[in-house]
Amino acid sequence: MNGEIEHKGRVVAIEGCRVDVAIRAEGACASCKVKGVCGMGESEEKVIGVDTPEAGAYRIGEEVIVAAETAVGFKALIVAYIVPFLLMLGTLLTMILCGVSELTSGLTALIVIAVYYFVMYLFREKIEKEIIFKLRKTE
Repeated sequence: MNGEIEHKGRVVAIEGCRVDVAIRAEGACASCKVKGVCGMGESEEKVIGVDTPEAGAYRIGEEVIVAAETAVGFKALIVAYIVPFLLMLGTLLTMILCGVSELTSGLTALIVIAVYYFVMYLFREKIEKEIIFKLRKTE
């Protein structure tokens, strides 16, 4: 692998400089180290929007390859799974060590996670700009 996570897909829509590509989970996903980041292990097909100045060169139904840098996948893994886990664990342990009941500690930890994901939702456009997908035709 050349430092990229790749998926074969099919162009489903073209609008301006944006190409929407439907990608399928394939057998290779099972052995991918970062399959949890892109979420392909959980579903059959996902649509990814790729901004490209060459959008006019693609046609609906055309087979293409969507690629993203491996480093982007690891960054997404940290933001989506590791940070919230550490926040939840830290909140839970801190509150229990301060003598708060387990029920209250657990509910507070869940509220902290909900707030974290809500803030992530608010900044989704900024985060989306950092995850850059590349598109190329199949050979």
